[in-house]
Amino acid sequence: MFFAWIVYTIVLIMRPVLLLRNDMVITRRKFLFLLAASGALVGFRRRGRDVASPAGGGVVRPPAALEESRFVDRCVRCGNCMKVCITNGLQPVLFQSGLAGVWTPQLVPEIGYCEYDCTLCGGTCPTGAIRKLTLDEKRKTRLGLARIDESICKPWAYGTECLVCQEHCPIAQKAIKIEWGQAQHGAVRRPRVDGSLCVGCGICQNKCPVRPGRAIRVYPITSDLT
Repeated sequence: MFFAWIVYTIVLIMRPVLLLRNDMVITRRKFLFLLAASGALVGFRRRGRDVASPAGGGVVRPPAALEESRFVDRCVRCGNCMKVCITNGLQPVLFQSGLAGVWTPQLVPEIGYCEYDCTLCGGTCPTGAIRKLTLDEKRKTRLGLARIDESICKPWAYGTECLVCQEHCPIAQKAIKIEWGQAQHGAVRRPRVDGSLCVGCGICQNKCPVRPGRAIRVYPITSDLT
């Protein structure tokens, strides 16, 4: 399946070069070129397994995605999960997770967050790379962990109140807690992520008003975050 996808991709990319204006037939020579190029890309994919990060190279995978190496192997790059994502948060990976992860799905919170009450991606995955979950299971499944950059967060860096991330957190107990701190002009309320409750849905990052970089971001769960 992946080999066929590679051939199809190469044909699309190379078609203007390989096909002459009045010659819409792929000759034997052109076919052999495509075959050789496909073999090279498959080789790159196998090598990519060795260089890909165990955590996906810093990308946040869809909820209930398999362990990274199994996910990359199982995913057929059909795009179904990205098509049904109701916030458009699932986007294709380029090279962020190595050559092996090209065109697999990742969550990009700046574009869209993982809707707390949605299980569509798991239901549409044809291979089980993204597992099917009940709504209750989905709500408890962690995609990543949010972290606040206190150097640019408005309450932490400037002493101005901003509770947008906490207000939008869908967890009933609120995975973003509020604590009082002392700023230059007096006491101010500051957000703090509760790692035991955060599921990494990314809505806090999506709604954060700080630009150009968001003051709160979701990261894949790795040993240094847990």
